[in-house]
Amino acid sequence: MTIHKKIRQARHVKGWTQEEVAEKLEITANAYGAIERGETHPTIPKLKKMCEVLEVELSELIDCEESRVVNITFEKNLGKHQNFRYIIGICSPEHLTLLSELEKQELIIEMQKKEIEYLKKINELQAEKNKN
Repeated sequence: MTIHKKIRQARHVKGWTQEEVAEKLEITANAYGAIERGETHPTIPKLKKMCEVLEVELSELIDCEESRVVNITFEKNLGKHQNFRYIIGICSPEHLTLLSELEKQELIIEMQKKEIEYLKKINELQAEKNKN
């Protein structure tokens, strides 16, 4: 079953109209309808919000046991703000696992960078204290 059909099914289970779900997602009813019809593909953040609203797990929507799964790739603007753009495509479950691991590693690196900055500040304060 495709993602858009699973989204529609989850909405039906809740007994909600497309308009009600669209309102909860803060999008237009037309935009939501296009998602359910498979005419447009929601971004990963939008899929996560849909899962919260519809009370389903993301893994249930993308179902990695199927032969076709969602491929998550992203591009980063290197600057003060990191902007992620997600592109939906088709890949193997192994590829999806690797992409997920890459995302985790990037988060670890980001946390380590922050820790390094914190330790540098501590060293500077200690050096100032030793001078006095």
